[in-house]
Amino acid sequence: MALIDLSLPSSIAKALRLPQRSPMRHQVKVLKKLLKKARFTEFGQAYHFDEILLSKNPEKKFQELVPTYDYNKIYNDWWHKTLEG
Repeated sequence: MALIDLSLPSSIAKALRLPQRSPMRHQVKVLKKLLKKARFTEFGQAYHFDEILLSKNPEKKFQELVPTYDYNKIYNDWWHKTLEG
């Protein structure tokens, strides 16, 4: 008998054996989750998050419909509204 038991708990061992999802598929899943959460916000409605969610290629549709912002532009267009209430 060993002095220290180094075996992994079964739940951890099982998790380590599971096939890993591809990074791209995982990113799309995260994107969809975020879009679902924000679709009823003013930002989500302005950029048609519902339409993006219904798309066959949501990552491409997101790139088409949602502009790229720098810090100052997103603050001036959106974040100041949160601070103003």
